[in-house]
Amino acid sequence: MIEIRAGRPGDEPEILRVFAEASRAAWAHILSPDALDAYEARVELPWELEGMIVAEVAGHVVGFARTAPERCELHLLYTEPAAWGRGAGRMLMDAALARLAASGCNEALLWTEERNERPRRVYERYGWTLDGRRREREVDGSHLTELGYRFELAGSRPG
Repeated sequence: MIEIRAGRPGDEPEILRVFAEASRAAWAHILSPDALDAYEARVELPWELEGMIVAEVAGHVVGFARTAPERCELHLLYTEPAAWGRGAGRMLMDAALARLAASGCNEALLWTEERNERPRRVYERYGWTLDGRRREREVDGSHLTELGYRFELAGSRPG
């Protein structure tokens, strides 16, 4: 059974593990192995545990999400590849959007890389829509094009 809870001190090693596993699986067709190594090496915790939501199965962290309420943004959402398709991501999304709504946001925003096809399908099935925002950036020598998505918090999402 998946439990969703607030992040707490001591979660950092498991959050980093999930981040590394998910990044390797999801970004391998976008970033070179060297760029992935450099990207992971730069990620340091603690990320602010405030705003961090964790999905746990039998005491084992299988995913996490982080919101940035000041920007009404779903900033991070990662689940370990073994948890893909098992509901943890949807539960994290539900909790993150509820947190943004409770903080006064009427809509939620997120960014994802244009070639990041699996997460884009997940977001779109959930009810997120492209909003026309686009940004370019470089990550360890790899060019990224990120697309903006928007989700109306006042309405209900598709089933």
